Amino acid sequence: MNMLMTLQARQMASLSPEGTVRVRCLRGILWIVGQRDGEDCVLEAGQSVLLNAQQHYLSSVHRNDAVSFELRTQQNRSAAGVLARFGQRLRQLL
Repeated sequence: MNMLMTLQARQMASLSPEGTVRVRCLRGILWIVGQRDGEDCVLEAGQSVLLNAQQHYLSSVHRNDAVSFELRTQQNRSAAGVLARFGQRLRQLL
């Protein structure tokens, strides 16, 4: 299952997947921060990364540009829940 998302400039979201989720940047530059390991990941359009089950923060690198990306779950059984929680958390941050 997949979901297309856009974060506007200066907007951020958190993601806490139950399993593995692939994030693929479609437009702009996406900055991903993993809370536990502290490692940052920066994706440009066309690049992707697998995120594990920990809390991550996502935002646009540039202060004036939106970033679009795709979330794709690796396990179908928890896909709907992961994406629904991400959408709910995104709305809370707006």
